[in-house]
Amino acid sequence: MPTILKLKMLSLLENKRGFQIRFINPDGNDTKKQVPSGVNPHQYAVEKNLLFEQGDYGGKSTSITLNQAVIKFYTQLDEMVYREKTNAKYGNTMRPHRRNLIKGILQNHILPALGNEPLTNIKPYQIKSLQTELSYKMTPQVVNAYLAVLGSVFTMCYEKGWMETNPVMLIKRLQVKEFKKLYTPVKHEVEEVISAAPDDWRRTMIMIAANTGLRTCEILALTWKAISGDVIKVEKSVVFGHVGKPKNKTSKRKVRIDGKLKLRLNTMRLASTGDFLFTNSNGNLYTGTDATRQVLDKAIKKAGVQSFGWHGLRRFYENELEDQGMRKDHIQKLMGHQIGSQVTDRHYRVVREEAVLTDDYVLSIGG
Repeated sequence: MPTILKLKMLSLLENKRGFQIRFINPDGNDTKKQVPSGVNPHQYAVEKNLLFEQGDYGGKSTSITLNQAVIKFYTQLDEMVYREKTNAKYGNTMRPHRRNLIKGILQNHILPALGNEPLTNIKPYQIKSLQTELSYKMTPQVVNAYLAVLGSVFTMCYEKGWMETNPVMLIKRLQVKEFKKLYTPVKHEVEEVISAAPDDWRRTMIMIAANTGLRTCEILALTWKAISGDVIKVEKSVVFGHVGKPKNKTSKRKVRIDGKLKLRLNTMRLASTGDFLFTNSNGNLYTGTDATRQVLDKAIKKAGVQSFGWHGLRRFYENELEDQGMRKDHIQKLMGHQIGSQVTDRHYRVVREEAVLTDDYVLSIGG
């Protein structure tokens, strides 16, 4: 059997059934173990090597540390990402950027405080101390999200019999401040921002956001194949440079555009040398942050209007459709929401002052 990877504590080999690792167990015996199907074999071997270095060969020891448990937790995340990439019919899935975010939270904020603690020694007061420490540096929403990640690790440990309880469940979540409504631009402000954009491709990016309600991640993932005539097919999204599926199943949709935007896109297509509509000077895809700083923020500053984000244009789009009398289920379909979703009402509708001062909003009741 050919050796694919050789590490300090084990080797990864390929056989007729797939892959296996080979190592010397604590009793000194040469041992082989098949890599589970559906798991990235290289990642599996690296994580097993780390566990073996810490003396964990998969026994039922109750002295396993949080560091060791997290390595096993990463394997679960990798399996979910694998199912996502292979469009698996069954089992939970996860996007790669979500896995990377969870790993970053654990490595940077959780493990430095609790990583070396045996699971059986971790008590609720330690979780409370960690919560307090994080609250000095982060908002309550972020602290709650970070502890939820730790709680997921402990849930796995509880299910495997490594812990009697999940101590995160015994800690009260921090109170979240009331949601602050973000500014939604009005039509003349959007037009001023589009005019203030320094070149055609930036104007076009802003126009797509205002005229279609696409999410930033959907705009940045647009390819020329996704545009046919006056129809844009939303099929992908890009997060942290990774192109993948849209946010959810209902995000896959078609949106029509007007003649002006169609003409702009046709002109851009003739000058384009790549597959994607929007790339930076190095030919790479933009991140959402870069698109905000280099495109939207600069145009807003030059136009001299109140600041808003890309999602402000999404709210603007919803408002315009509603003002035109479009049915709510149609709006939800165009925006990639599930039919009947309360998100549309909760986040998007903003009654604007100049709208309520028009005759359409004046009641005439009685004689």
